[in-house]
Amino acid sequence: MAEPYATGVHPMTATVHRQRRSDETLIPGAPLLRIADICRWLRNSKSTFWRLRRQTDFPLPVAISERVLEWPQADIQAWLDARRERR
Repeated sequence: MAEPYATGVHPMTATVHRQRRSDETLIPGAPLLRIADICRWLRNSKSTFWRLRRQTDFPLPVAISERVLEWPQADIQAWLDARRERR
């Protein structure tokens, strides 16, 4: 019996995974990124993020409120570019 779909998977249940390049804009037009956004962008855990943040060259955050920190996307991109150049 022939498969009802060419791939054998119903198109509504198939998940398309596309790898994000590290230099790709995570959130177009979003000038500030939260910790979760940065972790997704860098493909790191939060503990790795905090370890990177302790490094002296990591960009400084912007305090949105007493408990919320965000980082300028341009600063994170510049930090990534500088790390690439050092390699």
